[in-house]
Amino acid sequence: GASTERCVAIEDSTNGMLAAAAATMTVVAVPNRHVPPSADALALAALVLPDLASLTAERIITGRE
Repeated sequence: GASTERCVAIEDSTNGMLAAAAATMTVVAVPNRHVPPSADALALAALVLPDLASLTAERIITGRE
């Protein structure tokens, strides 16, 4: 399998973002509007997007919102 440093986790929850960061994965946050993640969890994200439709490979590679 791939090392976690080469993985990207797309998460919408505080626990998902914390777990992905703890596993040394790059975190892309797509915050859950109904149960927003904590500010601390969002701070771990390399990229924060408003929705999955905004997610592209280019955004993941460049880290641009």
